Amino acid sequence: MPNRRRCSLTCLVVLVVAFSRPLPQVSGQIVTERPGPASKPAAKPAARDKSSKASLDVQLLVGKEGVGLQAQRWLRVFEKLEIPLTIRPGDIAEKLSITEQTLGNGIRRVQLIGQLDRAGRVVFTDRSFTEAEADKLAEWLIELREFGAQGSPTGKPVWGLSSDQFERLFRSLTPPVREELQGEPLAEAIAAFDLPREFPLNFSDAAAARIEAAGATAKVRHPFKGIANGTALAALLNEWGLGFRPQRSKTGSLQLTIVTLQEANDVWPVGWPLTKKGAETAPVMFKLLPIELDEIELQAVLESVADVAKIPVLMDHHAMQAQRIDPARVKVSHPRRHVSYNTMLKTVTGMTRLQHDIRIDESGRPLIWVSPIKKRLDVAAPPAPSRDE
Repeated sequence: MPNRRRCSLTCLVVLVVAFSRPLPQVSGQIVTERPGPASKPAAKPAARDKSSKASLDVQLLVGKEGVGLQAQRWLRVFEKLEIPLTIRPGDIAEKLSITEQTLGNGIRRVQLIGQLDRAGRVVFTDRSFTEAEADKLAEWLIELREFGAQGSPTGKPVWGLSSDQFERLFRSLTPPVREELQGEPLAEAIAAFDLPREFPLNFSDAAAARIEAAGATAKVRHPFKGIANGTALAALLNEWGLGFRPQRSKTGSLQLTIVTLQEANDVWPVGWPLTKKGAETAPVMFKLLPIELDEIELQAVLESVADVAKIPVLMDHHAMQAQRIDPARVKVSHPRRHVSYNTMLKTVTGMTRLQHDIRIDESGRPLIWVSPIKKRLDVAAPPAPSRDE
């Protein structure tokens, strides 16, 4: 790790400056949980489908600008749908998300954190609605209530798999990587994965050519031991602009096909959305500590967080290279502050045109994914049965 000119962290190696300052409340704008009255029928009967096993918790974040009138209008929309709605100020570090929790006895809770923008639209991770599109919003919420955060396997297929197929594949990629792959040539590292025989590995012509061209000189950068096979393979392949995705063979069976990112952008993700709050999944990332940084290489900062927090930090080197961002060369600084690692990472990655996400692998273990700032793509949630494990 490069020498640090000055790096004092009573229990760590970094620092941060940004605070998560709560936004001021706007009078008449902030309302908490207002389910519609029991005597008023829903706009669409299916919105109260008694056979549904998922409850919905919808929260809309607002900024400093006044959106009181729009807030009241959306409250009336959700009253008609008989779906609880909370409108509140957003924390500076809070992100839009759709997560799911299993509460027991087969009951699931889907939480949506969206945003009410100044134009009066409600914006979620991958879609937005105007007040005139309330019917479309209702249809989407009904789907989430019925199928959970993953969505309908027919209306929004995940690689064309049914829920059962997706869950079976997901579980098969849950075991951790047993061997240390850092420093290994790409082809040898791929061969070291203990992948399920039920889903054989295949290569597109372009991917095979790229792996052959890499030869023995290109080495794996990250340590992957202990990370679930699915996430580890996705991150390893990403280093070379590759990914893998489930695909049906001519016989109808499923296989895992390695492709270039130019051939497909719907590859298996590096980690999955959190199913619990970040502070519950990775509490060490939210503990306040005195942290200071003076002209330290970003990569050294990330490695230090991984070492002290005992959480893998993986980087989207392929996209960073395309944007000419080298974390081993760019340096970051911050005065001494009592902050969390999560807040610190938000600050130091942001100043280098990067962003970090706390995610989980297929086994539920937390990890940190660092990538260039870009428009967020929708990432499916893990299958519900795996969330209590």
